[in-house]
Amino acid sequence: MVNEAFRKWAEKQKNLRNYAGTQIVRMLNSNTSVRVNCLNGDGVAELRSIVLDTAMKTRGYHEPLPKSWVDLREKIRQVAEARKFMSWPEYKNMACKECSIDENMLLIVTFFFKKLLSCAT
Repeated sequence: MVNEAFRKWAEKQKNLRNYAGTQIVRMLNSNTSVRVNCLNGDGVAELRSIVLDTAMKTRGYHEPLPKSWVDLREKIRQVAEARKFMSWPEYKNMACKECSIDENMLLIVTFFFKKLLSCAT
């Protein structure tokens, strides 16, 4: 059933006007699904292992972060040691002025560090 849904989705993508520049959906894990029961946790460890393995094989996984991103991560950790919350203007100032992150990249950096930020707040 899942395989069929993805096959149909891939076929629809081929009909897009800019098909040549579109990343086509692809199945991982030899096109097999992993059954997960969120109530008792069955299958979660297997799914986690597959996701991690796939991520580690993905282009860019081992790429170093830009220095400005590393600087921001360290500043966030320092703030988190002292307090639980930071206002958006304070965060934006820290990222853009103190760490030289372009404002156009601010949401991308923030999304990338979402886990770190949620732990820091």
